[in-house]
Amino acid sequence: MAYAVAVNWRCKTGLRSELLELAAEMAPLARLEEGCLFYQCHIDPDDPELIFLYELYTDEDAFKEHTGTPYFERIVRQGMLPLLESRSTHFYVTT
Repeated sequence: MAYAVAVNWRCKTGLRSELLELAAEMAPLARLEEGCLFYQCHIDPDDPELIFLYELYTDEDAFKEHTGTPYFERIVRQGMLPLLESRSTHFYVTT
């Protein structure tokens, strides 16, 4: 079974470009992780401040390893999170 992560981010007004720059920095690093199967950001065409991130890992441990990396701390926790008005995260497993 794979482990899926679906995240909705709402950017603070005027900070979308900065958030997308950080997402573009994060994506190739995540994709290089052994347990990462897919990592992609999407912009809502009707609401450009709303960004959807879909991640797929081999299992929950692989996701936990991802969130424990130094670049996750720097890019996501320190860089991206302060740019958000809100976020929601949902976890799924494949059947």
